[in-house]
Amino acid sequence: MQSANTPYLEKLDHLRAAAAIIVMLFHTQLAVWKTSTVHDPFRIILIDQGHIGVPLFMVISGFILSHIVARNKIELKQFYLNRILRIYPLLIVAVALSSFAAPSPGNVSRAAVFLVGLLPLSGYYPVYSSPLWSVYVELQFYLVFPLLHAMLDRYRARAYLLLFAFLIALRLLIRLSAGTVHQFAFFSIFGGLDAFLFGCLASELFERYRGRMLPAWAPAAALVIVTLVMVGIFSDPAFFHVDYRPGFDLYSTNDSLLWVIWPTIQGALFAGLLLSYLMADLRIWASRQIAWVGTISYSFYAWHALVVSAFAPRFATYLSPYLIGVLVVLPISLAVAAMSYYVVEFPFLSLRRRYVSARRRGGESAELKEAALA
Repeated sequence: MQSANTPYLEKLDHLRAAAAIIVMLFHTQLAVWKTSTVHDPFRIILIDQGHIGVPLFMVISGFILSHIVARNKIELKQFYLNRILRIYPLLIVAVALSSFAAPSPGNVSRAAVFLVGLLPLSGYYPVYSSPLWSVYVELQFYLVFPLLHAMLDRYRARAYLLLFAFLIALRLLIRLSAGTVHQFAFFSIFGGLDAFLFGCLASELFERYRGRMLPAWAPAAALVIVTLVMVGIFSDPAFFHVDYRPGFDLYSTNDSLLWVIWPTIQGALFAGLLLSYLMADLRIWASRQIAWVGTISYSFYAWHALVVSAFAPRFATYLSPYLIGVLVVLPISLAVAAMSYYVVEFPFLSLRRRYVSARRRGGESAELKEAALA
């Protein structure tokens, strides 16, 4: 989102960095939980259930796209080209590695796996970059975003209410039909869309009230609320995404009815956290360095699982999962992500062009001008 001519919202990259690191620590925890005899003396819910970083990413994506196109007309061809330049160079590398390095019966089947991996289909997991499953959901959101934007721009609150009601109704029907909606609500666009929509709503609220600054403690209060809700939700044995109870499979599927509404609650929580952080009168130490981590967060997100599988088990008898994540996986993942960003992503990011044109007089702010390249 950076431009030489106009400022950008650096705090968004702070949140991207936080989301990526939370997911990395979560995957480190999963990798060593069953094999390690060394455990952390305390538990942190935002790490133990660090999959929450995924909907946070989705809220940020919805916010950014809505922020860019607010009060402007989308030029569809350039919009989709920018999305391809943003996502596909790294995705192609990750899918190629997973398709041709992984064991496979033959070259034809490997080629088929590779081609399928390039399609925006929910449920595909690149072998060495499994967290990228959520990128496929994001690609589906990109496909429908221009239509959603037109709908939201025309019908405003009615459109939001109708969309949320429709998504909740679909998940309820699945729950009543199949007996569980857990996987559907987490891994598909029908669970992720709530977060994207709340990101769009947060963008509208930010534009409307951006002149009003919140006190410095506002984001801390929002984070406390998020944490308390998470503690309350995931302390219930009947509701979980990853089950740490002794004797249970970590990746069990549960039949809790709460998963019908949980994507909506999660989206609202993270939209509130995002708004409170962006609008807070707050100075952040090492802000530029944290923002740099957010800048390379896509590469970090793509490669950290490979780093976890390569290094985490080697330290499981010496360090606790949290320490392995912070002391081992984090610095190595940052180094790999930096190389990946400047070798794979950056050359293509520089090819992006503006994809919005002003539709109303005075409708294009300075931040929209620079953000149009995102």
